[in-house]
Amino acid sequence: MASKRAIVFSNGHWYHVFNRGIEGRPLFLTKKDYTRFLLTLQYYQYADIPLRYSYFIQLTPGVQERVMQGIMEKPKRITISAYCCMPNHFHLLIRQNIDDGISRYISDVSNSYSKYFNTKNGRIGTLFQGIFKAVHIEGDDQMLHVSRYIHINPYVSSLCEFTSVFQYPWSSLSNYVFGKQDTLVDTTDILSYFSEKQSYKTFITDQMSFAKKNKKMEHLLLE
Repeated sequence: MASKRAIVFSNGHWYHVFNRGIEGRPLFLTKKDYTRFLLTLQYYQYADIPLRYSYFIQLTPGVQERVMQGIMEKPKRITISAYCCMPNHFHLLIRQNIDDGISRYISDVSNSYSKYFNTKNGRIGTLFQGIFKAVHIEGDDQMLHVSRYIHINPYVSSLCEFTSVFQYPWSSLSNYVFGKQDTLVDTTDILSYFSEKQSYKTFITDQMSFAKKNKKMEHLLLE
């Protein structure tokens, strides 16, 4: 019997969405895998996508540009404020903009990436650990702390050193600290709580050592 989700997604509300590889297995084996997942996240943000990403990337550059122009005129079904991809899991801080936006978005992304990964690695079967998990963001403090948790995850998990977490290439932290621009991440909501980008960097570093020592923080943010 398929598991049912207890949480109901509402338009205009923020959620911490995350999932991992089945049995904790890796989701990303190469830089190409990380890049493909991020491009998939970017592509499926919009409503009524006319064709699958696997077909889109086979088009000539000129046709791709015209297709994307049409896609970007459509409403965004979700908005992402923060993300982080780890070897066997991912995190998103995401807002639903239209009815059923998050569920359909994650479904499209997961199906598209699973087909890519399975074809590339000659495997079959489920890639992700069942239905994705989601926690409703209930206030400003929780939103800020979840954004920090997502961004320091590579350090807490000992994937990088304290100082190099800001250069970790598979998270949105560089959008906040270095002003990286793309169409995947909207930093407006988070940065509205800070007078300048340096203040957000300070907010991040203040709890990094504590978070690594205190794994209870993860428990509180994932339930």
